[in-house]
Amino acid sequence: MELEESIRNPGYKDADDGAPAADTSSSDTAERRDSTAADEYTQVKPYAGMPKEVLLLHSSKARYRVPREILFWLIVCCNLALVAVTITVIVMSPPCLRWWQISPVYQVYPRSFKDSDGDGVGDLKGIKEKLDHFLQLNIKAVWISPFYRSPMKDFGYDVEDFRDIDPLFGNMQDFEELLAEMHNKGVFLQRCGSGIIWFCVSLMTGCMYVVSPPGLKLIMDFIPNHTSDRHRWFNLSRTRDPHYKDYYVWTDCDPSSPKPNNWVCTCTAVSHSTG
Repeated sequence: MELEESIRNPGYKDADDGAPAADTSSSDTAERRDSTAADEYTQVKPYAGMPKEVLLLHSSKARYRVPREILFWLIVCCNLALVAVTITVIVMSPPCLRWWQISPVYQVYPRSFKDSDGDGVGDLKGIKEKLDHFLQLNIKAVWISPFYRSPMKDFGYDVEDFRDIDPLFGNMQDFEELLAEMHNKGVFLQRCGSGIIWFCVSLMTGCMYVVSPPGLKLIMDFIPNHTSDRHRWFNLSRTRDPHYKDYYVWTDCDPSSPKPNNWVCTCTAVSHSTG
């Protein structure tokens, strides 16, 4: 068997030379191979189904990263602006429906509604005894006809004092108790999630719905243009008090004098005292 002459590795050195052998050619070749592979790897263009390494390599480049960040923050700003505009529209918009537009109102004529003391005339205590009747009818507000102090020449519409209760219907304490009891009625029934429901409806419709506070509402039949000749305003106006003289229209009763207006009165069944 003949041995052919071997090819000597130029990077190899004998031990006799005083230095260990080193395969410099193989290391140089590996470095060139890695550099070439890296150069080829960086030149790969994006393609469908690319591995994660290639995707991360391209996504970190400025031309892809900057537009992505700009688009992200633009979407965030648009969402915040949309929320702010929605809240502003709901807060600033006028109420779509007020309580008196959506709530049934029950008018009570106190004289004939409920008599609590057996004198034949209805009173405020009688109204208080029947508050549950209003709740059963789903009534949200009660309108009570005039019960102010009055000589009763016009069934309470000839008011003598707007700040007092006529003894025929009770007294101020009876009124305060009635008012407090009305506000306490229905508190539990109207606390069961109605606020959340109305808020959701407001968001969907863009309107701010006004939710009336719990309890029954009391509407006073305030009639400042209906006063008795015993009212303080009338007497001060009759004496031509500077502050009250124009509260009423005065004219001379002489038939030859001009009339204050062309209104025709048809209320022939009602007579007022002039004394």
